Amino acid sequence: VLRELKEETGLIAGELTALGTIHTSNCFTDETAYLFLAEDLITGPASPDPTEKLAVRQMSFSDVMAMVERGDIQDAMTIVALYRTRDVLRGRGLIT
Repeated sequence: VLRELKEETGLIAGELTALGTIHTSNCFTDETAYLFLAEDLITGPASPDPTEKLAVRQMSFSDVMAMVERGDIQDAMTIVALYRTRDVLRGRGLIT
């Protein structure tokens, strides 16, 4: 997880919080996704695979959640991770 994060985004996480697992579509595949919240981030150079086309942007959590609510973000795995992150942050009293 830490290697993928650094490779694809250039970010180094000081702490990872497990957000659980999901089965992306148990009627079509046996894929299991492991979700994490990366925190205490340090920025460094990214080195994605040549076939990966990634755009990394820094946004506030509230702006990202607004994108989910508007339907701008439609990837189910991302949406689940964001709602679980919201629950973790609320539990810590960091957001309302």
